[in-house]
Amino acid sequence: MNEVKALAAELGDKLSLIVDPDNESVELLHQLCDHRPYYVAVVNLIRVQPVFFCNKGKEPLGIQKLEGFPGMSFYTRFLSPENLPVVKDGISHFVTDPTAPFTMSYRVRTESLGWRWFYGVSIPFGDTSSGVKYTLTILRDVEESFEKLLADTSKGQIGLLASFKARRLLQLSQREKQVLLLMAEDITTQQMAEELHISSDTVQFHRKQLKRKLKVKTSQGLVRYALHLQEFLSGQ
Repeated sequence: MNEVKALAAELGDKLSLIVDPDNESVELLHQLCDHRPYYVAVVNLIRVQPVFFCNKGKEPLGIQKLEGFPGMSFYTRFLSPENLPVVKDGISHFVTDPTAPFTMSYRVRTESLGWRWFYGVSIPFGDTSSGVKYTLTILRDVEESFEKLLADTSKGQIGLLASFKARRLLQLSQREKQVLLLMAEDITTQQMAEELHISSDTVQFHRKQLKRKLKVKTSQGLVRYALHLQEFLSGQ
């Protein structure tokens, strides 16, 4: 989380070059981003498409330009179908909770290495007075570390992660995890809102998202997942 904030602070007003870029400004951004230990992207939430992707990130995808991917076509080509709702979740997240970072994990189809797990963190940038229009995202290829965690389960080290429920938990944003954990505390919606400094309506929105992502129909089902998450976090 701190990395993406540090990157935003370092790039500063250079991020505005992405809004109306020319060849020189795009090249400057590539020079600033391509040497980093993660991939850097900027997404236009209005058009629902990336408008900048560092060269380092394009290489494993086997592409050179983003112009040929209008709207959701970039995501439908490279993301696993089961992870496509993450994109819409991100947009909904910044509409309802524009100040909070959005975290996500999903499988990406690469040209040379096949399907791989990536983890990303997004924050808004630019003028957000009329809503979030652009987000800065850093992405990490976590395939090896994820597979190692799964392998460790065979040694009895992190049994919960091997379960299907744990895989669903990995899809939650940081805010959704916060709401879910509070559900295990037996407090009211208003108390959750005060704890997280958000509105009661936003808490209700996250509850609906949690039910959809975790595939449960009741609050009791969410509480059971909250207890699983507590167990997982306590074992880290």
